[in-house]
Amino acid sequence: MDVKIANKKILILYMIVFTISILTTLLIAFDENVTNGYQLLWLLPLSFAITTMLTINITRIMLHSIILAVIWWGYFIRFVLTPLFLRFGDYRIIFSAVPADSIERAVLLMVYEIIIVFSCLAIYLKLINRQIVKAEKSISISLNNKGYKIVNFVLFLLVLLCISNYLYIPEIKDNYTSIFTDKSVIATIDYQFDSIATRGTTKRVLYTLFIFVFNIIRYIIPVYLLKLVHIKCRNFNWSYTVSLLICMLPFLVISESNIEPFFGLILNVVMMTKLYPEKTKSIIRIFAVLGTILISSILLAKLYLLEAWQGTSGGGSLSLTINAYFPGVGNAAAAYNIVDNNKWQTFFYDMFSTIPFRNTLFPSISSKAITVTNLFNLYNGTTGNIIPCISCSEYYFGAILSPIVPAFFSCFAIKMKVKAEALNDFWYYFCFLFLSVRVAMIPTLYNHVGFVNIFISLFIPIYFIAVFVNRTKVSSNVKLSNSEKNKRSKLVKNNTD
Repeated sequence: MDVKIANKKILILYMIVFTISILTTLLIAFDENVTNGYQLLWLLPLSFAITTMLTINITRIMLHSIILAVIWWGYFIRFVLTPLFLRFGDYRIIFSAVPADSIERAVLLMVYEIIIVFSCLAIYLKLINRQIVKAEKSISISLNNKGYKIVNFVLFLLVLLCISNYLYIPEIKDNYTSIFTDKSVIATIDYQFDSIATRGTTKRVLYTLFIFVFNIIRYIIPVYLLKLVHIKCRNFNWSYTVSLLICMLPFLVISESNIEPFFGLILNVVMMTKLYPEKTKSIIRIFAVLGTILISSILLAKLYLLEAWQGTSGGGSLSLTINAYFPGVGNAAAAYNIVDNNKWQTFFYDMFSTIPFRNTLFPSISSKAITVTNLFNLYNGTTGNIIPCISCSEYYFGAILSPIVPAFFSCFAIKMKVKAEALNDFWYYFCFLFLSVRVAMIPTLYNHVGFVNIFISLFIPIYFIAVFVNRTKVSSNVKLSNSEKNKRSKLVKNNTD
């Protein structure tokens, strides 16, 4: 990209974000009807504006890094959009018993968080600048045609296992829906473990096994199809068009975590840009629009549910919806309601909750396990709400050391993306791309428990599949020939003329 054009884009992007941040700051600061406890809320958008201005290098690199973009926009939503919607939603949160001083403490904690996290990111990016530049120049990855029989075999076994379990337990279908169903169904879909199968029974084991395996193949199958179409279909137009449709597959199956399809879409889009580097800009433009439409439909489903539950409308419902997915100041303030004198035991249960099949393997421990998320919901009279990453960190390490956890996850996500770019193999690249994308969302969407769960239940199985494929395939990494590349380039040029 031309330096002048890149600098212009950075300037335009930053000025738009800076303007929104300052306007949000002013709207909240001069709100005469501000609810008690929210008098300092204006510090959140202001801190984002100032921090991003002082770390402009992050914004520059963000234009070339999907992982950095995920982190950056996640903080923008939490620190700017969430307070803005809170302001227009009359500062309504779902937690009914949150003292004013807890809200003020939460605001100051979050300001401290963004200063430390962005500072650590800026320093880390400067230290690995050469690796990032090298990664930016990595355009394509090798296509291992000879290993496809192994991939076929592995996926066939996993899919067969899921089908067998589904036929044995047809109630499994009640745990999933699609983007085309009624909004109320999307918003209320849930895993019905106890109602479908009793703990300790064979049915319960098979039911859990289905969810465990399906959560893996739901990410692998679209990527597998992308590569298969790219290899088998010699017509560029057909290959490209079918690949666009394949990227949308995650939205055909929506489960309890109804934001999962969005993760799958990001992964599919990045993998598609690797397979069709000459069409990268078009791919990003197309899915920027389609992705926004699809994720908005899911958010609307949640909005309607909250309207019915909380009796809100308009700005109030929108505020509750955004806070449900991006734990904001309300969640951080509610975390101060937790009373626990045995944090070591709580941490043990946090780690225990990430073990697959724990209810079957360790029923006695599972029945009494209370995680920090359980405590968070217990002391606030709610269910299914997530304690923010920064609040989890403060709970275990104290206020001063609390930003080290979100800062670590942010830098670790960047490191994994750089590692992925250094790998030439298709499946290894996908494996570490998957980890980097999911970890990049930990600071703004989840917490340390989410990271360990993702690492054990998703990354490790996907990594072993990649290792198995590469260990058993014929060592012949086949790249597109120069003639084929020229042929495709000519087709693209003819299509754009």
